[in-house]
Amino acid sequence: MKAVKLGFLFATIALFLAPVSYGKTCYYQAPQKDFKVTWTGFKFTSKAPVSGSFDEVYLEQGKKAKSVKSLMNSLKVKIASASINSNLPARDKKLAMFIFGPIKNSGWVHGRVKKFDGKMATIELDLNGKKVALPFTVKQSSPSKYELKGQMTFAQFGMMSSFKAIADACKDLHTGPDKVAKTWEIVDLKVDVAVNESCS
Repeated sequence: MKAVKLGFLFATIALFLAPVSYGKTCYYQAPQKDFKVTWTGFKFTSKAPVSGSFDEVYLEQGKKAKSVKSLMNSLKVKIASASINSNLPARDKKLAMFIFGPIKNSGWVHGRVKKFDGKMATIELDLNGKKVALPFTVKQSSPSKYELKGQMTFAQFGMMSSFKAIADACKDLHTGPDKVAKTWEIVDLKVDVAVNESCS
């Protein structure tokens, strides 16, 4: 009987002396190298896509985001407009000159995530002196990668003169088999964000 009591006593003492396991603290960051902004314009009446990105994209974020939602809601981006890259230098020169050249603060495009809930996001784009909140759909393409898709128009940012300039400059190249020259006013936007989790 004494042996049983002693055994119970030692077991109780061991339980109280055992290391206590607390919940992990995790932080989330978005690596600059995996952050990408892609655009897609359209030509011809058949709406053929012309895509590209920007080589100079600078990302700002909260230092200690405790959730993916908190991280995403802290993201800000600064894009050098002259770094536009469609994999065709002659076209890039035209895009930089005719689209961004005539506008206010032509050297930079600014953006920030105003709202992110995992399914939808609102990104405020600051372009030509106008700030416009654009809706984006959110797709989690892998456990640590997110794809945000939205759309803008030249008119939303008071850039119809830029639109007409690039349409005129590319008139011959944007004339399709039907002999109709067509440049679309809409531009699709895609933002790829990778998320790193660090726990301790």
